[in-house]
Amino acid sequence: MRFTDDWIIPIIEKMVPEGALAKLRQEESNTPVSLWAKLVEGRHATDDQILQAAAARFRFPVADFSLVDPKVKDSVPEQLVRRFNVMPLRITDSYLEVASSNPFDIDAEKGLAFATGREVRIFLASPAKIHERLEDLYRTGAEMVSQLLGNMDGDGPEVTQLTDEDPGSDLSASADEASQRPVVRLVDLMLSDGIISRASDIHVEPGEGGVVVRYRIDGVLRQVMNIPRSAGAPLISRIKIISGLDIADRLRPQDGRARVAVNGSPVDLRVSTLPATHGEKVVSGEVIDSWRVERDGRLVWADCLRITNDVFPHIRRNALLADCSVVATLVYCGTDLETRLECLRDWCASLPFHAAVTMVGGLIVVRFAATAASTLRAGLCRVLQEFDHAFGPGPFRVPKMWSC
Repeated sequence: MRFTDDWIIPIIEKMVPEGALAKLRQEESNTPVSLWAKLVEGRHATDDQILQAAAARFRFPVADFSLVDPKVKDSVPEQLVRRFNVMPLRITDSYLEVASSNPFDIDAEKGLAFATGREVRIFLASPAKIHERLEDLYRTGAEMVSQLLGNMDGDGPEVTQLTDEDPGSDLSASADEASQRPVVRLVDLMLSDGIISRASDIHVEPGEGGVVVRYRIDGVLRQVMNIPRSAGAPLISRIKIISGLDIADRLRPQDGRARVAVNGSPVDLRVSTLPATHGEKVVSGEVIDSWRVERDGRLVWADCLRITNDVFPHIRRNALLADCSVVATLVYCGTDLETRLECLRDWCASLPFHAAVTMVGGLIVVRFAATAASTLRAGLCRVLQEFDHAFGPGPFRVPKMWSC
């Protein structure tokens, strides 16, 4: 048997009974396993014994899970932490603190640093504790869905056949169910979470095991929710209602629009429905982002990004985004524009993604476009640090949502 954490062998050799380690090595396993977990499972040692011995020998700080910031999950992808079996603790503009049972895993440290654009600080914790806290941190979305749906899971039949003699009963029930408070809150949660996560598409697709909700972020579809089948029809009907679509027509594709506000910021959505094997599939694929900059009560800059119809063919056009899915704009309104303009052009020329600097109407406007949010954030932070070093008055901060 191969182990993923051979580094603890010098620590536990004197703790476990003689021959126990050799016996574990003789066991068959197709994949490497955690020696730490196997020792605890076999009652050769406790988590606390191994943790304290490892921390004392290698002088690693022990993780304090009472200090976990729940918002850290918005910045560190679940897939990444589960791959490396680490637990994110806290995140700032400059560093990320994680708990790990293998502090010598260089791949984990490099992967987290690349994904977040921050220095990684490692604290020691047991594999069992990390697994337990990961479930608490990243499974709140599923628990929230269950709470929102309340008692919508019934014991009634899953399939109901309607005849032409009673065409309106199913439609009326669906409209009533779509107006229930749990369904309304669930749709609000799904839309707000997708917009805040900077998703370009939100997919709602019925399947045999339930209704799957996926976000397309940085061009990749990621599953974020699995909703019970009983909530599928009311959920889709609610989306169709707010989009001005016909909830009675479930056999033909439909297109509509919806306008919502998240944290006071208006967002326009394009909503498309398609008939599917297990119901209707909803795709929200048009997000319009607009913002304004005011100084002393006077409007100095207004901006709006809108891509309609098929999003990705437009994104791939060189005249628009050149296959980039993440964009940002920096506006400087101050003094000595000429000097700052040349410095910004020099700094942006060294970035590993697209950046353009221009001066218009007494303002310096910098446009950034990249294929990944983490890449753009790291480059923008570097530009702002250079700006602060040369001119002050930083340090500057970027939105936390860019730390994904």
